[in-house]
Amino acid sequence: MITKRVLYIFEKYVGDGDLFIRSANDEEKEMLKNEVWMKIDSLVQNILIIHNCSASDEFIKRTNSEILELADNSTTIELLNHIAIESENW
Repeated sequence: MITKRVLYIFEKYVGDGDLFIRSANDEEKEMLKNEVWMKIDSLVQNILIIHNCSASDEFIKRTNSEILELADNSTTIELLNHIAIESENW
């Protein structure tokens, strides 16, 4: 499950998995397991592809379905989209 809390941790480390591994405290590492990190990273990339108008309708549909399945609520989805767009500046 993707929550606001794990997205804030992902954003804190600017999506940099190596930085997260080296610098995160035990609580952050417990909350944001590797599988969840990789899923967020993948969704961020997919959102950017969609945002840049480079995605097929099927890709958009599949990505949106996956986001709805994994996010705990609409606020989390909004934050995920925000992080994806902001990640272009990281």
